[in-house]
Amino acid sequence: MESILFLLLLSVASIMGGKFVAGSAIKHTARGRRLRRRVVFCIVVLIVVALIRGGVYWARQPSPLTTLSSSEFNLAFEEDLAGYREFDEGLDNNINYLATHKEMFDPASGRVLTADEETMLRDAWTTVYDYAFALEYDQPRQQLDFVCFLDGREKDQTAVVATKQDFLVSYQRTKWCFAQE
Repeated sequence: MESILFLLLLSVASIMGGKFVAGSAIKHTARGRRLRRRVVFCIVVLIVVALIRGGVYWARQPSPLTTLSSSEFNLAFEEDLAGYREFDEGLDNNINYLATHKEMFDPASGRVLTADEETMLRDAWTTVYDYAFALEYDQPRQQLDFVCFLDGREKDQTAVVATKQDFLVSYQRTKWCFAQE
C-alpha cells in the first residue's frame, strides 16, 4: 500500500513538474493568469495522498497501554483499581458531607448561600479535581498537565508556590472549611 501511494505521489508530482517546466501549467485568459484544471486536480490528488499517508502512519502508532507486557499491564491495572477505589471513597465522603447540609440545595427556600457555604461548595469541587489529577498523573492515559500549585494558607491568608508532590497529596488533607465545623 505504501509503495502504491508513493508511486502515485511521484507520478502526480512528475506530471505537475512537467507542466510547469513546459509552461503549460498556467493558462492566460481575459481575466488574467490561471492554473489549468489538470494542475489543480493534481494538487488536490497530492494533498489527498499526503493526508492518507499521514492517517496510515498515525493509525499504525501503538498506544502506551498496548506497548506494555502482560505482567506490566496487570500491575498497571491493579494500581489503577486501587486508585479508583480511593477516589470512590473520597467522593463518597465528599457527597456525604454535602448531604448533611441539605438546606443549601433547597431551591424552594429562595435563600442565598453564605460565604462559608460557597467556600464549602468550591472546596468540594476542588477536591474532585484534585482526585482526578492525582489518579491520572504520570499514567499512559494522562489528560491533565501540571502547571502550578499555589498552596493556600488559611491562617495567614496567603499562598505559597508548592511542589507537584505537595499537590498530589493535597486531596488527603482536611479542607479548612470542613475543619471549622
